[in-house]
Amino acid sequence: MFLAEPMLATIFYGGAFTANDVQMAGASLQAFAPGLIAFILVKVLSPGYYARQDTRTPVRIAVRALLLGMLLNVVFVGILLYTKWAPPHAGLAAATSASAFFNSSQLLLGLKREGVYRPRAGWGRFLLQVSVACGVMSMFVLILLDRLGDWTAMSTLFRIGALSVCVFASMAVYIGACFGVGLRPSQFRVHTSSSNV
Repeated sequence: MFLAEPMLATIFYGGAFTANDVQMAGASLQAFAPGLIAFILVKVLSPGYYARQDTRTPVRIAVRALLLGMLLNVVFVGILLYTKWAPPHAGLAAATSASAFFNSSQLLLGLKREGVYRPRAGWGRFLLQVSVACGVMSMFVLILLDRLGDWTAMSTLFRIGALSVCVFASMAVYIGACFGVGLRPSQFRVHTSSSNV
């Protein structure tokens, strides 16, 4: 989300793709970015229904999410037109992300309600640790971007180098932060027992 404009400037800026185009496209990408989590969750959770030959429930939820997205398109675009807080088209991307979160949350609630998914102990602590690590990485990225300045004023080679530094340095900071909050690679192994098979 934070690297939306730097990525667009590095890949597309130049010729007919102006600095204003970078800002406009960046606004949409920033609004889409949080929805990636929800889009992935939909792909992860849907098979929990299909494996039990329940194809109707995911479709019903998807239709409700689609209708919600259409409503939110109007609401978000209207708010942005009124407030001028961001380009109106970013409201379309934000509505798509919001409807994806609705979709994934309904799928998850359905699996929990039917007893198909039973979260194990420790998920709350794990999510807190990951959130702290993400927060540390986010602060690092924002500080780094502030130091780098205007990406459209850089040469193409400098943009490529700066973006590479941002990505790999952020990865290193995130991994370091994960270790700092107590996360270890062993926690990502799948542990099975006879009761879970």
